[in-house]
Amino acid sequence: MNIRISVVQRGTTPLQFEKEIKMQFINVNKGMGILALSTADHMRRIISTSKRRSGSQNRLENSITVEPIGKNGFGIGNIMFMDRLAPYWFLINYGGFSAPALRGMTVPGFFGAGDPPMSGYKGTGVGHQKFTYARNTFMMKPESPIMAMNYIEKTKHYLSSVIRVHFSGWVGRTQIFK
Repeated sequence: MNIRISVVQRGTTPLQFEKEIKMQFINVNKGMGILALSTADHMRRIISTSKRRSGSQNRLENSITVEPIGKNGFGIGNIMFMDRLAPYWFLINYGGFSAPALRGMTVPGFFGAGDPPMSGYKGTGVGHQKFTYARNTFMMKPESPIMAMNYIEKTKHYLSSVIRVHFSGWVGRTQIFK
């Protein structure tokens, strides 16, 4: 979405006009920072409410950061930080098969408080307990795809609607400073 704002100087000195433009820019920049923090919080809420298994350590939510980009922008979700803290972020967002499932590998571990993988749930993807990777325990062969959470797309939609609502009064408007 592109926003074009026309500013016309009338009845002010160039110095007053420059000061007013700088003040308006500072206000817009503060608003963008607040919007970035709000958007990151919204993304964390989407992830938190869309979880399919209990016992999460919230690593994916905690990997969502807000960082300045240049002098006037903000980024949400540093990919290098997310790769380190929650390397499965891409798979959770877009869905698909985990690396062991693609390779036909078995993975040692257990569900919940030490429960073995249940053959009745095999291939259904309906288990609701957290899987813990642990050597010398039960072996599981993942075969089901991970369902896409689409938290990035849902956040983009949220951000687009917020921008549309907040800037709708600015579209086609000319500000005249007197």
